[in-house]
Amino acid sequence: MTMELAALKALRFDHVVTEDDVWNNDLSCHVDGLHPGVEAAVQENLDALRADGHHSSTGMVVEGELGVGKTQTLKWTQIQTQRRGGYFFLLYAIERGVPFHTQLLRSLRLDLEETRSGQRAQASRFVDDLAKRLKVAPLTDVGNGSRSLPRVAVEAIVSALPEHDTRLGSEYQDTLRALILLASPAPNDRKVGSVYLQGGQINETARRRWGFQTPVKSPSVLISEITRLLALSGPVVVAVDQIDALVKTMSSSPQAANVREQVIDLGHGLMDLHSRSRRTLIIVSCLPDSWEALVGTMVNSFADRFWRTQQLRNIPDPEIAERLVAQRFAIDYRRIGFHPDYGTWPVHPSAFRTSTDYTARRLIDRIRHHVKGCLNTGIPSELFDFAGERRGGQSPSALQTEFEKLAAAADVETILGTRSEDRVMPLLLGAALDAWIREHPTRADRFVRLEVKPERPAALHALLTSKSNASAWHFRVVTSVSPQPTTVRIKAAMDGFAGSADSRLYLIKAKPWPTGSPVASARRALRDAGGIEVDLDDADVRTFEALRQLMNRRPDGLEEWLRSHQPAGKTKLLRQILTDV
Repeated sequence: MTMELAALKALRFDHVVTEDDVWNNDLSCHVDGLHPGVEAAVQENLDALRADGHHSSTGMVVEGELGVGKTQTLKWTQIQTQRRGGYFFLLYAIERGVPFHTQLLRSLRLDLEETRSGQRAQASRFVDDLAKRLKVAPLTDVGNGSRSLPRVAVEAIVSALPEHDTRLGSEYQDTLRALILLASPAPNDRKVGSVYLQGGQINETARRRWGFQTPVKSPSVLISEITRLLALSGPVVVAVDQIDALVKTMSSSPQAANVREQVIDLGHGLMDLHSRSRRTLIIVSCLPDSWEALVGTMVNSFADRFWRTQQLRNIPDPEIAERLVAQRFAIDYRRIGFHPDYGTWPVHPSAFRTSTDYTARRLIDRIRHHVKGCLNTGIPSELFDFAGERRGGQSPSALQTEFEKLAAAADVETILGTRSEDRVMPLLLGAALDAWIREHPTRADRFVRLEVKPERPAALHALLTSKSNASAWHFRVVTSVSPQPTTVRIKAAMDGFAGSADSRLYLIKAKPWPTGSPVASARRALRDAGGIEVDLDDADVRTFEALRQLMNRRPDGLEEWLRSHQPAGKTKLLRQILTDV
């Protein structure tokens, strides 16, 4: 293997930022200026909160379509918050059926207790900073290995607070005790603090030992007291990310009424946090449609509490795109000691003039496809144009001509042969769905086609799922014209169907189904289970077969041709099923 191929193989394209990534303080892949309006708004709010310890809370919305970098922006915000001596908390993905305050309190407690990126736990940092402000000994001076804290050390901080803040010192004593215990080096101390801060009942022995006056407080009260206590030390950021799946389900689930109640609970929880916290920046990160739907369920005053920043969009200019790619590649190239002629190799600098139609995620995905093609052929080549094919590749018109020839040559009768049904249909439908995903620039961020092995007997022939929620589309082709085999295939498809509220099962008729009571009974059961019958005509079969061959070979210029001609999306079958998706 040449050094160039080894370098291409070393490139990593796992660019989706996860919950754990938010706490990774490595900003080597962050590019300043990618979202300047949002970054400026975050910094201005943090600086204002840092300067004024009595500042009221502020709400803002970070919104944008899939792949623009919303969660990456939260990662950057987390680092900016810590640099200013503040405290960052993340509620990532709303859990169905669990009240908002319960979920948020759990996130606060965990994010206070966890030690991440080599830094001290936020609870420990807060308690020592507060002790310094109150002019009492910090826990680092009185802690002794993993031994329990002396009660006198806890009381020194608790008793000193009223002189600094009368209300907090008198009303929030138990929550402060729990925060101090959460910062203890002793596991048993931390357990007591953790139980209290999650709204649990601590035992009588622990209550007496540490002086707790109130045995239990509600999640909403604890959240208010925790954030107000933290505000004594520095600015607080509470980020709520990934609300989209819940909000979308509100309009598509048979349990829509219950989901709507939870969405309203989310809205009321955000309003409550805004009104009962101090010196806190509340960030909601979501798709634009999700925010509109949430606002639509709430009273008018809800939207007034949250400022909608400039929406995150595609990469603003070629220079930023070039820096984004160069910074990512530098990490992988440095690891193997590779020194390219220019930092973005194999993406030629001239290619970035066509990069502004891409989100950061889609840009990296486009490069990934190019690199994969180089590795498949064993020939390193440069990418000169994001909008078009590689040099030497086939033009869209040439690919269209080849596609038409392959479609005309397809042997429909052989493809629809009953014996080849379970072997061929997963390949055809899989290629068609893969092509459909690639035909639109945002679909790769929204959908994934799951692999269904071509085997006999098969319950399903293809499966498409949504990345943002539980939606799924199940496909099963039936080519039989005999009653018993047709009945068996319908029942097998129903057995392989997940049957969730957000799923659909499509039985695709390649030929007219036979009449008779067994088939009629199976069709009634199919309809009762929510299954849908659709037809497959010969023209679609020819298109799917041609796409199968092209997708297998992946000629240069395939991506551009798919987006310009959209052959899969034009088929009768996929238009009928996926038009409104």
